[in-house]
Amino acid sequence: MKAAGILFPLLLLVCLKLQAQQISDVTAVQQGNEIMVSARMLNAEKNAVYSVELWYSINQAAFRPCKTARCVSGDCSKIRPADDLRIVWPVLEELSGLAAESLQFEVRAVRVPELKSGSFTEKFGIDMIYVPGGTFVMGPGKGESRFEEYYPNREVTLSAYYMSKTEITQKQWRDVMGSDPPELSHKGCDQCPVEGVSWPDVQDFLKKLSALTGKTYTLPTEAQWEYACRAGTSTRFNTGDCLSDAQANYNCDAAFENCPAGRSRWESSPVGSYPPNAWGFYDMHGNVIEWCSDWFEYYRQGAQTDPPGPESGQGRVGRGGSWGFGQDECQSAWRNGFIPTKRHECLGFRIVLKP
Repeated sequence: MKAAGILFPLLLLVCLKLQAQQISDVTAVQQGNEIMVSARMLNAEKNAVYSVELWYSINQAAFRPCKTARCVSGDCSKIRPADDLRIVWPVLEELSGLAAESLQFEVRAVRVPELKSGSFTEKFGIDMIYVPGGTFVMGPGKGESRFEEYYPNREVTLSAYYMSKTEITQKQWRDVMGSDPPELSHKGCDQCPVEGVSWPDVQDFLKKLSALTGKTYTLPTEAQWEYACRAGTSTRFNTGDCLSDAQANYNCDAAFENCPAGRSRWESSPVGSYPPNAWGFYDMHGNVIEWCSDWFEYYRQGAQTDPPGPESGQGRVGRGGSWGFGQDECQSAWRNGFIPTKRHECLGFRIVLKP
């Protein structure tokens, strides 16, 4: 769809169906160096809150997020159906040198659960986010087809739970356990995730934390982990189909084709150094691999409710990738098995509590 008076051809791609939410009536108008995109949400729940993003494609290439886009009606991460859904993008500031390229747009919207009311801060400064129960498709999403042979999609229904907002830090470990773990990596960074801990080491931490608080803390199941990581998305990452060095700490030398290059850190970073996902969780992609409670095996076929994982196996599941892993291993669906007793350099964890 071409718009008159625009310095370069504009093609509007009206799409999106995420969680029964549809976008329609997408229009775009150039206003100086900015583009104003308007749209309308269909079938939206009256009191629900949605996270809205504008994505663009140049000459039919892969879609990328418009990093400097902003919503006229306020915060794009907290849009309600009654709000005026207009997004302004200073295109020539972000993409200098556009001439005769064709632009396509996607307006993406994901419902944001109301998480704040049930969240709390545990002793030792561990922030816990309440995750309402729900149903999602666990496994490879858009752009993750290579994983289908090993762990095909399945519908999973989860009960509500709390999960820590960040990976457990070195200071939190020391406050609970009284000393650093024996093979701590990147020692001396209090706000960095504790890493180099084995699965049994983590069980010792959980037992002591549970005794100190009177609550029963565990590792997340990998279903709980992926549900919180995706935060309503079905793309490679909760940021879309690409990951940038402004969004996560990972090996930027191993990026997907058509995704932006970046600068690698080559060590873990303090938790919360990058933006959270739509549900408030930090560092779900990269930084350190996170232990889960499950044994590693292929998924069982068919719908599952609160799946605990197999009863036995050769390794325990790790999720999320790390600072040394490329984009492929940082995807929402990526999983691998690790020797439980080995203190892997870049393995850490976060914790879960059942209400």
